Parts: sequence; structure tokens; C-alpha cells
Amino acid sequence: MKKLKRIKTLTFAFLTALSVAGTAQIAKSQTTLTGTYTQTFATGGITTNFAGTGSVAGWEYWYGIFGNTMMTNDVSMDVGGDPASGSLEVSLPFGASGNQQTFFGSFDDQYGYDFSETANGLNYSNITFYVRVASGTQPDSSGGFGQLAVGFYQTGTFGSVEIPGAASNSWVQLSVPIDKTKSGINSVGAFLFDYNSYGGYPTNPITFWLDNVSLNYGGPPPAPPTLSLEKPQPGLNVIDSSPGTYDRESIMSQNTSAYSWVGASSPVTYSFTIKNYPVNQPSVAAQMFLIAGNPAIPSYETAPDYNESNVVLFVVTGNATNANGNFYYKAFEGNGNNMIYGNAPYTNAPGTGSTNFGSGSLGSVTNTGVLGTWSMTFSQNTNITLTAPDGATANYTMNGYDASAFAGANGFVVMLGSQPDNSAAIGTRVVYSQIQVQGTPTPINDNFLADSSLNTNIWTVLASAPAGVLVVPTNTAYILDWTTPDAGYSPILGTNVASASSYFDLGLSPFGQIGSIKSTLLLQSNLPAGNQAYFRMIQRKFTQLQVLLPGETNAPGTSLGYVGSPTPVSIAAEGTTGTTVTVNACDATWHIVNVTDSIKLTTSDSAAFLPAGNVSMVNGVAVFSGANSLDFQTQGSQTVTATDSTTLTIPAATSAPVTVGP
Repeated sequence: MKKLKRIKTLTFAFLTALSVAGTAQIAKSQTTLTGTYTQTFATGGITTNFAGTGSVAGWEYWYGIFGNTMMTNDVSMDVGGDPASGSLEVSLPFGASGNQQTFFGSFDDQYGYDFSETANGLNYSNITFYVRVASGTQPDSSGGFGQLAVGFYQTGTFGSVEIPGAASNSWVQLSVPIDKTKSGINSVGAFLFDYNSYGGYPTNPITFWLDNVSLNYGGPPPAPPTLSLEKPQPGLNVIDSSPGTYDRESIMSQNTSAYSWVGASSPVTYSFTIKNYPVNQPSVAAQMFLIAGNPAIPSYETAPDYNESNVVLFVVTGNATNANGNFYYKAFEGNGNNMIYGNAPYTNAPGTGSTNFGSGSLGSVTNTGVLGTWSMTFSQNTNITLTAPDGATANYTMNGYDASAFAGANGFVVMLGSQPDNSAAIGTRVVYSQIQVQGTPTPINDNFLADSSLNTNIWTVLASAPAGVLVVPTNTAYILDWTTPDAGYSPILGTNVASASSYFDLGLSPFGQIGSIKSTLLLQSNLPAGNQAYFRMIQRKFTQLQVLLPGETNAPGTSLGYVGSPTPVSIAAEGTTGTTVTVNACDATWHIVNVTDSIKLTTSDSAAFLPAGNVSMVNGVAVFSGANSLDFQTQGSQTVTATDSTTLTIPAATSAPVTVGP
């Protein structure tokens, strides 16, 4: 039966938490690791299939410098000095090309992408490995050999370790704890490593070796997730949700050529309205960037004040009674921020000798509190007026040489966002109700309180943690949060805590994960009538398959598990289109369960052309379509049967009959 976890009851005047005991997750049989796994690289070769630990057949350089290229082992290097063993050789030509290399290795030692052996990462504690660096390698400024990020192919990396200087003389064991809050952590099939020179090291080719890469069993999975509710703050929510104190979370204009003030026939005003601000964290920067460049700012840029050459920055900070809006800019200074933050050598404009050149905060306007509309108005290219919500103003004149860097002929974008500037402020949010750009060929007037979601015709999210930047519509009743790990769990809602039949699926996906918390928006329409509701996290157990043909749709909670009936099939059309077959992994009530099992099809039509091979489920669904669809060849009533090739305890399932005609 269904396992219910962690009830949250909502009586619209107050909240009360209840809890229900749960059970551990059920692991897949046959191909799931159940103990510590160690990759020893004991045998050589990169093409032969191997069974068991030791092979490098499943290891590949992935994109980066080499692209997809098989890796090899070095039989002359082994952590235990075993002449019959070896280690994984990682040889990277930094300085000649590229600045990043990702490589991975599957547990099953079968090619690079054959993940037929998986593990539930929730049952494991850490990844350990031995590393050794080629002697004579130049270390970095700290005496080490750079950062090596570690994780799983399915989840991405979840931590980095410095390769220590001692690794140039001997093998050194390193360890990285497993982040169990990562999406997909309950089904992983390969180690993942990332080594790059983004921090300026290395600048020359480097070779190092890995040996005894171990996935260490840590016992049963952690406790089930818990639920909580929070009141929404309608508007553009910019949550400082990544771990860096200087990380930027922003939206950026899609249009890159219509927002410059230079050459405008009338004043151009850039303004934003702050609706909510964490007044107990006055270091939080509510900020607008105006960025000019040719080409325009790249889509991955989150720190333009350093990387881009020409930037205006308007920053608002403060508390409930006092706030400041400060104006900064830099021109013709790429890959640096001395000018924008008031550092030497910027005391005069390059090449002009002008004394009207500054660095650091060049203008400041104050207000009694942070909330309200703040603006910058530019006229005649160089005259700037800052305006606070209470109408206070401050003026500054930019020299013409610097203003020319922001000419409209170049790419020009507007960014609006936040950064914490203090570790205690991480997790807080700035909420904007409106942004306007007036006086340009393409004005902006976006009222976030009138939006149901971020208008992607105007904006794109450009953030260190994109999930923390979203529009919360005014019809949002609550934000439902739950802790991770949450693999196999989903939220449901009921009207009677004592009646299991009163619960139903919310049918809502989380808008994202911020730290270890996932969240979803509950609209007023999601809530039942009356004055109370109860929330639970349910763990669904995979017990059966469901085979659906065109014309049928999954319908959880119904007796058959689907609605509709199979659309009749024409043999004459089969060779062109084939019949699409959808196979779902379901619990006892026909809700789809997120598994990755491999599915095989057969049919009652002995003359049919079957799909070329098995299909692996994605989020509990396997679709046989296109060139891998099923072609019926015999008229009459036919059925399709699905068999799980991974979890052998799951019974085969057969479709409803479909009529096959000429």
C-alpha cells in the first residue's frame, strides 16, 4: 500500500504539523549496487568488455579539450605497486587549448554510456580516491595542483578538493562527501570528475593519475522529507540562493540593441520598484546593471562588473528607515573592476586628462527606507540624475569619452537583480514589483504584479542559482516547501486527515531547488473549498507496468489507470508511421513512479515488426516511437506486452486490445 510521510495540515488561520511513520525506499534488483564499489583499474585496454571492477573501458574524456574520447590506464602506475594492475591516466594539454576537462566512468565497466549497473546514492556516504601528479609539475601559488570537482554523471559535481603538493611525490587519498540533495541522486551509474583552469591554473599541460576510486556504502537512506508552508511575496522574487556572498541572481533583457541613452533625442530613464527587502540584512544589494559591449554580454555572464568592459551599476542598500542608492560605472576596463569600485590607478579618464573622472561611488541619493521606486535619468549623453522614492535627487556628469563606450551601436542590455554581500544574508530575497526603461526606441514597462510568470519575451534569467529567480503571481496562496533528499516522494493534498481517499495529487512540479529545499507555488485554485487542507509527502512504490497505445491517457486513481481507448491501426500506414507505445512504471494506484528501468516489447501479432531494442525509462516512462515504434502486420484484435528487463520482480503488463485493419 502507499506510504504516507510527514503530514502538514493547513487550517487557514493556523498551521499544525503531524507526522506518520515511513519505510525505507525499495532498491531495484539485479543491477543495483548494494555495497561499497571500488574501481581499481586492474586491467588495461579501452575497447574490451569487462565484468567487475578494474576496467577503464567505461571511462571517457567528455567534451572539454578532447571531446568524447576514450581514456586509458597506465600499467606502470598503481597505488599498491601491483605489477598486474594500473591506474587511470589523466593527461590534459592546458595552455595549448581549452580551459576545462570533464571525464567520467561508469560502474559497469562497459563502454562509456552503458549504465547497466546503478546505485542509489542515498545509501552512500562519500567518494574516495587516490591521486598522484607527474613529478616536475609546476604547482599553483598555494603549492597544490588545482581543484578537482567530483560527483556523478547524472547529478553533476557536488564538491571540490585541492590536489595537494604531496601528490607529486606519492599517492594521496582524497575524499568528497556525497550531496544527497542532488536531483537524480537515487539512481546513478557513473563517477564524474571536472578539472579546469578557470582560476588561472594550470597554464601548462598536466598529467595525473587516479586509482582505487571508491563509492563508499553508508547504510540506510536518510529520513524522509518534511513539509512547511510560507506566505508568498508576489512580484519578481530574486532569492540570494547560491552559496557565494558575491554571487549575482538577475534577469537580463532579451533585446540587446535598443536601450542605450547615448544619442537619444530626449532623456532616458531606467527605474525599478522594490516591494520587499530584507531590512535586517542591509548589506543586500538590490542592483541594476546597464551593460554595453560588442558583442553583447554572453548568456552565461553573471558578474558583468568584472568581466565586461563598459558597465553602469546602480545599487540600493539600507534598512527600514534609511537607504542609499549609489551610482558606479566603468568604461574600457575588461576583466577588472578597479574603476567601478574605486581602486587605483583610475584617477583620470584614459587619454583625456579630465578631472571629472572618478572611480567608486560617483553619486548617491538617500531615502527614508528601501521600498519604492529608484531611478537613473540620462540626458545629453553625459548628464545623470539619481532619484529616490521620496523625490530626493543627486546629479553627476560623466565625461564624453566614457559615455561613448555606451553608444547604442554596440550591444546593450539591462539587468536587474540582487547579491547578498554577507554570508548571513544568503537565502534572503529582494522582491520587485516593476521595472521601466523610458525614452529608448524599445521601452520597457513590466509590472511584475500583473504577470503570471516571467515574461520570456522580455527577460531571460541570468543567475548563479536560476531556480531562485521567479515571478510569484498575486493569486498564489502559499509556497509549499519540502526538504531533500526526496527521491520517490511527491506532495499530495487532502481535505480529511483521517480519510486516505480524500487525498489527491497536486500535479505540481517544484519550480526549483534552493539549497536543500524544493518549493512549489500553490495557487488559490489548487486549494479545496472550505477552510482547511492537509498536506503529505507520499512515497510511491513501483509495483506494476502500464502499456498505453494512441488514444489512451494515464489516469491515476481510476480502476483501469487510464482513460480512452486504442485508436484503430491501419497496416497500410504502419510502414510509414508505426504505432507509438508508451510504457509507464506505476504504483498500485497507477501513479507514475520515477525509475530508469529497461523495457522490452512483444505482441500477440507474430508477424509484427518489433522495436529494434529495449528502451530505458526516463522519469518512469519509456516511449517506443519513430524508427523504434511497433509495426502491426496482422489484421484483427492485437495486444502489446511490456516486460521489465531490469527489475525482474515486476510482472509483465499487456495493453488493451487494438483493432488492426487493412
